[in-house]
Amino acid sequence: MKKRFLALLLVGCLLIVLGACQTEQDELYSQAVEDQKSAASVQPTADPNDPDYLGDPTPLPGTAFTPVPNDDLQGELVIKSYLQMTSYSDRLDLLIEEFTRLHPGVEIHVDYHLSASRSLSSKEEWRMAKEQFRGNTQAELASGEADYLLYGVSDILDMSSLSRNGILFDMASYWEKDPDIQETEIYMPVLEACKIDGKMTVVPMSFSFPAVMFSQRLMEEAGIDLTGVKAVSSTQLLDWYDQARESKPDLNLFFTSPGKDALFSTEKVDYMDVTAGTSSFQSSEFVDFLERTNGVGNNEPDLSEDLIGYGYGSPGLAGYWEEYRETGKVPLEVSMSLDAGFPQLDLVTRKAKEWFAVASAESLYTFYTVQDPLPYLTQPYPLTSSDGKLGISSYEDFAMPESLQNKDLAWEFIKYCLSAREDPTFYELTGFRWPYVSQGFPLNKENYRKMVEYIAAGNAYGTAIIGYPGNYKGIDPESLLAKLDEMLTCDPVNVNAYNVDVQEYLDEFYVNGLITAQECADKLQGRAEIWLNE
Repeated sequence: MKKRFLALLLVGCLLIVLGACQTEQDELYSQAVEDQKSAASVQPTADPNDPDYLGDPTPLPGTAFTPVPNDDLQGELVIKSYLQMTSYSDRLDLLIEEFTRLHPGVEIHVDYHLSASRSLSSKEEWRMAKEQFRGNTQAELASGEADYLLYGVSDILDMSSLSRNGILFDMASYWEKDPDIQETEIYMPVLEACKIDGKMTVVPMSFSFPAVMFSQRLMEEAGIDLTGVKAVSSTQLLDWYDQARESKPDLNLFFTSPGKDALFSTEKVDYMDVTAGTSSFQSSEFVDFLERTNGVGNNEPDLSEDLIGYGYGSPGLAGYWEEYRETGKVPLEVSMSLDAGFPQLDLVTRKAKEWFAVASAESLYTFYTVQDPLPYLTQPYPLTSSDGKLGISSYEDFAMPESLQNKDLAWEFIKYCLSAREDPTFYELTGFRWPYVSQGFPLNKENYRKMVEYIAAGNAYGTAIIGYPGNYKGIDPESLLAKLDEMLTCDPVNVNAYNVDVQEYLDEFYVNGLITAQECADKLQGRAEIWLNE
């Protein structure tokens, strides 16, 4: 008990320290940005002999954002988003900074519902904040008063209903007529999947899809051969899991992921037709799926004992990695940090109950394991529904309300955000270099290519962000590009179009055991019908 208490106490202290550090970093960054903006607001005079002459304006380090000559792009644009987050929102701010340097007659302001400095301490507070944003925004949209561009809210707003009710603008009218758009340089299967009833009302900058990685040892012991496998369906995953569990009844399905919820999220697209407005959760096939997933084991291992004897000033991630390979142990604080951003690393650095697989969202920084699998793990395989549908999550997506006044300006900015970059990185206003995207894969193929080449060349940043202490100079960029194309030949669907909220019913069944599989299916069907008909 004393050890467990000490572990929990240390974890609590760690979280407080990390939170304080993050807050301090955000404050320092914000101050640096404001200082830079203040300096930029002081315009130099044209005459070098003038006593107030301050010199020529200095562009961002390593960049040449020369204003477009004879530029006629003018106006103001407001962008509305939900949450201001480090990296996610900073990237938008940097794109705005670049765009307005190129077009001095343009002003762009971002209206965040929640700032990076605001802290919400409970799930209920987060739920209420989202509900407030959703209610206020959808009321503005319905009233025709929404004179702003939407950004990164597809997982909060019901984009399907907004699109079908004519509240969102079909950007295909711009896309099809714009000579700068080159569809060969765009992952068109993703863009097509994000269309709603054939309308291009949502355009993402980046995307992701679910994938699964298996324990090599357990797959071999179960006699499961992955040769020639390109994707794994949720049904196939359950079949293999049951096969492996015949000799290991206590086997966990996934590490660090709520396996049952993850499988439902993957499978639900087979039982909803958002175009026809119908659902079939009461079918015997889905009831059977609920019963199978309810038998899945997914208990978190207790690593409190591993914390004892480890200091916080120990070697870095690479050192911890090597230590784990030698001892089978890893400090809990490292495991926690890996769980937050690198689930596939967390998988191999945890012990206790055996695991079968890990589900993760494939992104630019996890995809390298396709060519160079992590120790004891297979490469990631796309995780599809039983019918082979691959759920695409769009990140950093834009949507224009019909009521947006300056659609031409909004489109020019969207197009700039989607366009190929000359350099795969940004320079922050503080001079720090970082990749242009950290959420998923870029929609623009050329941007993905440049980032892959950048990291494969052995750049320190790429190695650090991936977290794996390997040498990525041996990675073949072309093979990774081809592999992504291959994975996208699965039947991609926009998972954000199926975001009916049924978590309370899943908890009643999976977590609390208050209802049967049939009763859960009945409740899911009722909620889905209401949602589809709204």
